[in-house]
Amino acid sequence: MLISKTDKNYITRSDMPNSNWIGEDYYLLDDNSELARKIIEYYPRYELITSGDRITDVIYVEKTQEELDTERITEIHEELEKLDKEISRGLEDLYELTGKTPYQRLQYIIEIKQDLREELHELGGE
Repeated sequence: MLISKTDKNYITRSDMPNSNWIGEDYYLLDDNSELARKIIEYYPRYELITSGDRITDVIYVEKTQEELDTERITEIHEELEKLDKEISRGLEDLYELTGKTPYQRLQYIIEIKQDLREELHELGGE
């Protein structure tokens, strides 16, 4: 396995295992080593611990709160879009699917959308 020293991407070749066929800008690891397994498992969320020209450890890097918030903002936008589509399908169709009157279903959808918008506002992703 070769790991780029600049961007931490890794590559392997089954026909050339455990060899550096590219050049000096890559770390070389045994394809079957524990470090190689960690890189594959953690990719792309890992940091390399090095000593000289050798990788001595690989550690997992947790997502930042900003990344988690951004993911949640995306999820909320997607859920709001789904709810908008549900409304646009027609309230009568919803009655047939849910057994609720169109008004009850609409009120339920409006409440969910309001809760999601409030959460979105709290996360700063309006």
